[in-house]
Amino acid sequence: MATAEEMTPIIGRRLPFQRTESNGSSTMELEPRFECPICLKCLEKPVQTSCGHRFCAECIQLWLQKNRGCCPIDGRALDPGKDVFPDNALGREIDQQSVVCSYPNCRLVMPLLAYDKHVVEVHEQFEKHEAFLICPFKNIGCLYQFKNPNQLNTHVEKLTHHHLQLLANSFEALSMKVPGSSIHREIDAMSWDPPQKDGTPTTEASMQSLIKSLYERVVTLEQRNTEQDLQLRRMSDKLNQIMQSRSQFEAELGLRVCNGEYTWVVANLENKIRRILMAGARADELSCIIMYSDGFYSSFNGYRFCAKILVNPSQRHLSLHIHLMIGDKDDFLEWPFKGKIAFTLIHPTDALLSVREVMCSRPDVEAFKRPTDVMNKRGFGYPQFMSLADLVTKKYFNHDGSLNIRIQVDVF
Repeated sequence: MATAEEMTPIIGRRLPFQRTESNGSSTMELEPRFECPICLKCLEKPVQTSCGHRFCAECIQLWLQKNRGCCPIDGRALDPGKDVFPDNALGREIDQQSVVCSYPNCRLVMPLLAYDKHVVEVHEQFEKHEAFLICPFKNIGCLYQFKNPNQLNTHVEKLTHHHLQLLANSFEALSMKVPGSSIHREIDAMSWDPPQKDGTPTTEASMQSLIKSLYERVVTLEQRNTEQDLQLRRMSDKLNQIMQSRSQFEAELGLRVCNGEYTWVVANLENKIRRILMAGARADELSCIIMYSDGFYSSFNGYRFCAKILVNPSQRHLSLHIHLMIGDKDDFLEWPFKGKIAFTLIHPTDALLSVREVMCSRPDVEAFKRPTDVMNKRGFGYPQFMSLADLVTKKYFNHDGSLNIRIQVDVF
């Protein structure tokens, strides 16, 4: 609550009420409807004016005595005896509020009005010898102090509205004390209102109106800037979603237009094969290697397949199978699948060493029936397509340890 020496609104340590997170630290701020616009602390013995604003009872009385009976919010004339009324409902609501102390290692729960006294008596005595960073707006009434630059920067960014109010109040007080000075001339130059024809000098009321208009304009521009930032953020998120969808579509498109011919580059396979061969008799202790290719289509609206590699360390052979997968056009296709499938193990340097095997579908085989899950559990292919030793000794692996396998599907 304001003291008898205070002429303009000031702010000390603010009471905690609403929790906010900033740079990993936890602070508490007073809910705006419980805040006195004059002392910027919790309303004590709240009163309401005829123009609808709430203040501490003592704060508004002192303000009206020292500022010619005008409301500090809208400048409307107020009679302390007729236009100021106790707000008992809000007072009861404040009395019922409890808060938790936001200081580290202190989680004391107390009434809202008792917090200020608690901070002064319990915490500030331990902080008076510490070095604090002072808000750059201290000279105009912002008395916040901080222990690190991050807290100070966050304060300056988030309390622009409060600092503008302090600037407006300070400017108003200065203009009152120095009438006819260069400040008045600068204000007149900034005003967009046409000069009065009768040459009447600028009155105190018109000066206050100008300051209020400037303040409202700044607030409007701040709100517009915030809305534009939000809109830009939403557009950026939407653009990222579109780019991801496009990348996914392009990847799937390549699998659709391959016309049943798909080259599978099986990455990171050579080291796993060599580990099995080097294990010797202990190879049985190693886990099986199972790898699946991407799902590709026999035509744009055709059957969908994927290839599977299985390496059982105990058998020392590369197994190669084909599996049918659910496609989005399965309702329009004939089942079971009828056609032939060719596997080609491509040698990276000698085409004569490439191995090609062709197999035809059979209607009685479960692997060629319409899939009921994402992929048919039964596959069709070669349990011993090539020995692991031949893969290594005949150098079927690329320089990066990958293996090239081409799958060709022809539909009858």
